[in-house]
Amino acid sequence: MTFFRMQKQADRAAGAHPTGPARATTTIGRFSEFLIAQDNEVEEEVLRLSLRTLYDDDLMSITILGWTQLGWIWTLMASGWMWIVACMVADLVLFGVRWRLRHKFAGDGPVSGQNFEVYTVWINMALMFLVGLDCAALLLSPSQAANIYGLVVACGFNGYICALHAAFRRFGTVNIFIVDAFATFGLIFNDVDAMRCFAWLGGAGAFGFYLLLRKSHANLIGAIRAQHANRQLSLHDPLTKLPNRLLLRESLAKLTDSIGAPQGPSCVSILWIDLDGFKQINDRHGHAAGDEVLLRVADLLRQTIGPNDIAARIGGDEFVVVLPDASTQRAGAVAHMLIKAVSAPFLIRQLIPVVMGASIGVARATDKNHDIEQLFHAADAALYEVKRTGKGRVSFADALLTPAEDAALRSAG
Repeated sequence: MTFFRMQKQADRAAGAHPTGPARATTTIGRFSEFLIAQDNEVEEEVLRLSLRTLYDDDLMSITILGWTQLGWIWTLMASGWMWIVACMVADLVLFGVRWRLRHKFAGDGPVSGQNFEVYTVWINMALMFLVGLDCAALLLSPSQAANIYGLVVACGFNGYICALHAAFRRFGTVNIFIVDAFATFGLIFNDVDAMRCFAWLGGAGAFGFYLLLRKSHANLIGAIRAQHANRQLSLHDPLTKLPNRLLLRESLAKLTDSIGAPQGPSCVSILWIDLDGFKQINDRHGHAAGDEVLLRVADLLRQTIGPNDIAARIGGDEFVVVLPDASTQRAGAVAHMLIKAVSAPFLIRQLIPVVMGASIGVARATDKNHDIEQLFHAADAALYEVKRTGKGRVSFADALLTPAEDAALRSAG
């Protein structure tokens, strides 16, 4: 599923029915989606990483501009065709647009849905159109040296397409066809008989570069998928598949940094959970039984929390739940639901009855200036207070409560 398809489904769910100009935009978006579709790819992160590959770096962009501008200048000097000046200006404008979009979209942050795909497709196709026109102009100019440079540019940019557009085979194929179609046109109408004889190389060259593109596509997509899989392994607990401490810190940092922002949460609560009696089960029935218990707890966390909440395992028998926008009352309610769920008797290995419990320390950040380590320490300290005074309960970290919340909590107790 591409980002545009996700946006389209959201529009349909909202009852949007594009007409007039909006319908034209939708058609452009659908064509863009078709060009960058990846067969049998369902991982959004793989698609996101693939889209990043369509933007080259600053040095490559400047080099491309140098290649094309040299071709335009050479053709203008050899032929005197004044329309070349308009192409030179269009090339410079496109360079500026690509530069701006690359720095806007090609970072590590999230992309911007449909607009990212549409801009990426059409800006790159516009570049290939200008490159093809440059090749044709060079091949049609009266200078034989310019003719040779036109062939060099055509071959060079076909290799560029095979490298930069390899993640999207359809898109790369269309761009190869654009460049080679212009180059073939220039060869066919060249004044030199020897050059016209090479016109058949346009189709043969396009097919050869297509085969290279297919091979590059397989290698690049394999590397992107491996990168994604390795990142998933590094950010998730191998047993429960819950986020680990590293991903928890990343996610929590983003949430706390956005507290008070227009689209951010008003606060963030974390529940630091420790299983009571887990060590005895693990020692008595073995590590396999302990793993079964941890898997059961992970499933209970997933079933209890909301779609915007986060559950993580940070090691051993300790788990953390993050609740964005949760009031003190909701954080306490979720904590008590988790204790009740974990404390219910159950069977391990489908025949051995066991009972355990949970203790939970709660800390709440209401300001983006709250340090994550401070938040962790406060929740852990609250958990320690529970363990010290009798387990199986919930304790709030007073240090991170506002005075009004602290008074309300004490009066409710």
